[in-house]
Amino acid sequence: ITIFKGYIEELNRRQKEGPKSWLNPMKEMEEQADKMSQLVDELLLLSKLQSEPTTEDHGKVDVPALINQSVTKAKLLSSPKKHFYSFETSDSLMINGIEKEIYTIVSNIIFNAARYTRNNGVIDIKWFANEHGVHFQVKDNGIGISQENLPRITERFFRVDNSKSNKKEAGKFSNTGLGLALVKHSAIRNHGTLKIESKINEGSTFTVSFPPKEDR
Repeated sequence: ITIFKGYIEELNRRQKEGPKSWLNPMKEMEEQADKMSQLVDELLLLSKLQSEPTTEDHGKVDVPALINQSVTKAKLLSSPKKHFYSFETSDSLMINGIEKEIYTIVSNIIFNAARYTRNNGVIDIKWFANEHGVHFQVKDNGIGISQENLPRITERFFRVDNSKSNKKEAGKFSNTGLGLALVKHSAIRNHGTLKIESKINEGSTFTVSFPPKEDR
């Protein structure tokens, strides 16, 4: 894939030397190469999460900062859809974990909400602690997931709906079918659990819960 992408980049640099009829095919080839590269990267990451013991040190993770970073990117990728984001986050609340894996959790859940929430939809994001633990929660009023599909939603390559209408709704998000599998196993490696609640045409709530501070 790396060699393939290298040739495409070289051809793109020399566009003026080729016929104009090559422009669209070259653009499509570049997009497909990027998707293949992302798929391979995510498969390797998932394999690592599932099979390798945690060797990296756990450190303080600024989850509110990761939330802000993910929402900024989600807004760019979901354009031209307009979403209203509401936040209930404790800015001083941090957890011990592996930052890049916590980012995998936060970004994939937020991107998923933006992908499947229609224009002018609402996405509520919470980051809070109670007597049961520390919780990251994203609630949307998007297309929802059927009860039949809920048990399978974290399986690799499982997609709820491949219809053309929902692909159009997806914006610029790349969907490898691995996002929620990555969330599940990243949560496990950071002592967390994933809970998903959803109803068709009403929306979904994704909650990742971590143990109370004294138990971590």
